[in-house]
Amino acid sequence: MNHPDDSASDLDPPGRRRVNVHVGRTALPELLGGRYDLAAADVVLPHPVYGPLGWICVVNPGERRTGTVVRLLREAHEAARAREARRRS
Repeated sequence: MNHPDDSASDLDPPGRRRVNVHVGRTALPELLGGRYDLAAADVVLPHPVYGPLGWICVVNPGERRTGTVVRLLREAHEAARAREARRRS
């Protein structure tokens, strides 16, 4: 289902899902191409709302991007663990 501030991703049709991952602002240029269609499936895209804050998304990850999505999720999880460890020390 589309977020009220995001109709461009076309998430309303049944079966369409989006994975969102925080990668940080510095990683965005290496992950993204210049032009993109926010409704494209199985493509790494800037998050339509939170992209400027370092978030990417993939609509319906498939064969081409599942490995990338899993890697980015693991990296995001490790970064979150490191932040939490710094807070606790």
